[in-house]
Amino acid sequence: MVQNDVYEWLVNWFVQKTGLTTDAIILQNNASYFEEGWIDSFGFVRLILEIEAAFKIKFLNDEFQRVEFSTLVGLTKIIKEKLDGNIGVCTQATFESNFL
Repeated sequence: MVQNDVYEWLVNWFVQKTGLTTDAIILQNNASYFEEGWIDSFGFVRLILEIEAAFKIKFLNDEFQRVEFSTLVGLTKIIKEKLDGNIGVCTQATFESNFL
């Protein structure tokens, strides 16, 4: 999956969950989605679970501390790094046994 696909998935997720337009989300893609009020802590948990399911990855606790994690551009980068380096990437069988 290319970086544009990851970014597009994230933009679409935020459009669906916030009711904002695609243009509004893209315009603020380097802003913190927490500070912008797009999601709260429950929304964050939902976002993480849906990312892990969609991309078959698992985030490590220390990754949540990265500054980049709070912006669309940064989160796209983190997901892409995981996919490119197979860091935290699950096989289908492992994913299903651990998460479904």
